[in-house]
Amino acid sequence: MIENQPRSTLLLDGPWAYKQDARGVGEDEKWGDPSTPRGDWGSVDVPSNWYKTEIGDYHGVIWFAREFDLPTEMAGKHLRLRFNAVDYKADVWLNGVYLGHHEGFFAPFEFGVTDHVRQKGNTLVVKVDSPKDPTEYRLVPDSPGFEKPLSDPFKTRKPVALTTIKGSLIDFWHRPGWETQFGQDGNTGGIWQSVALIATGSLAVQGVKITPTLVRKDGALDGTALVSADLDIFNAAGATMRAQIGLEARVKNFKSAQPVTKQKEFILTPGRNRVKLVQTFEEPVLWWCWDHGQPNLYEMRITASIAGEVQDEVAETFGIRELALDDKGYWHLNGR
Repeated sequence: MIENQPRSTLLLDGPWAYKQDARGVGEDEKWGDPSTPRGDWGSVDVPSNWYKTEIGDYHGVIWFAREFDLPTEMAGKHLRLRFNAVDYKADVWLNGVYLGHHEGFFAPFEFGVTDHVRQKGNTLVVKVDSPKDPTEYRLVPDSPGFEKPLSDPFKTRKPVALTTIKGSLIDFWHRPGWETQFGQDGNTGGIWQSVALIATGSLAVQGVKITPTLVRKDGALDGTALVSADLDIFNAAGATMRAQIGLEARVKNFKSAQPVTKQKEFILTPGRNRVKLVQTFEEPVLWWCWDHGQPNLYEMRITASIAGEVQDEVAETFGIRELALDDKGYWHLNGR
């Protein structure tokens, strides 16, 4: 249990039960139901890429399950179940209730679960499908004057058109070694980033996008920057209300001046709301790549409050920089 009031997080990492479903019978046999016997299921650590576990090279469906209790301090709060990444398709059940589906390799996703979590004996089940892309494969011819110690079937690896969002990462030719004898054809899959139950007050900060812009006057940098924070705020109170959204940006890996702060009031309707905060940095310390300077970073804390009481708080790391391409094809970092 990780506590960071007003937000608290229960990590659901660790051993999970798993069972392969090569015949596609899991849903018919109700493997997502908490009463399903799992004595014959194996055990694997989450998060992990199943290629690196005892599962090995496997294309298709595997079901994962684990149980958990709700910590006392999370009772009565707004609860969200967050998956930081699942490879590749995921269907999720909690206590036998189907929560939804997600497709994608890298993107996090989450479900509101306040009405589905019990104090004791919760069962979380995830059906993960990491398929073989159905595209046609063609023979990769040998390069002129180069001999590969490969058979024709092994060289038949060039896809005509990949169909999944996972894209080329599902296929060996974009992995280390690709069209050589060291090419890899092993499939990745699984719950490969952390899973967490998150508790907040009536407001939850669900998304943060920080965008820095260096300010120019008459075409030249004037030494200031605008930093915008686009925020997804979820209102779980069930009614429209006034909320105070604030930011505080402090230096993270260097020494500098006082923190930059801003607060603004918004009217939030029930459910998801998109809001924006924009603040000027008078003398920003810029981020540079290693051969031009230091990778200077800030940390921004975002708070969502009702009547002055903080309901949720998150922190994100960011750098202030400008990357631009000129009409001659040269890249410029911070005007250099």
